[in-house]
Amino acid sequence: MKDEQDESSTVCAYASDGKAKRVVARTARGRHGGGIGWLRGTNASYYQAGHHLLTSDDPANYFPPEVLMRFMLNQFGYTFSVEKGSPAVKTPLTLVSRSKNGFFFAGYTPDTTASLKLRFPQGAPVLLGYETDSRRSFHKKPSVISPAAL
Repeated sequence: MKDEQDESSTVCAYASDGKAKRVVARTARGRHGGGIGWLRGTNASYYQAGHHLLTSDDPANYFPPEVLMRFMLNQFGYTFSVEKGSPAVKTPLTLVSRSKNGFFFAGYTPDTTASLKLRFPQGAPVLLGYETDSRRSFHKKPSVISPAAL
């Protein structure tokens, strides 16, 4: 993963402090259709004395690195696209697990003004109680959704 000229992988993102540039996200395709992604460990938070939890960096000033995973999944045909009015709007949390040849979705949306679009290589997931079109699944989730099967 150190060789930036490696043609078997794709660099998805760099980080720079103005002097040095580093690869922070990279994907590679396997010969038999598989793939792998690598994301440099980051922490978009800081410690504030006297608080029990870390404080998140201001998304208006700093890029939130956790979205890089969604961008990397796009290289493999999975789209998790979030639309929100400003960087300050909290991003929906979507969890996808697979069992017995089905996908199960669970999630939490702290701000219901944010919307989520989903697309998988097999097509658009059809979630019960939500609108779906032939290209992608679009829905505004309620605050909490319980696991639902594809």
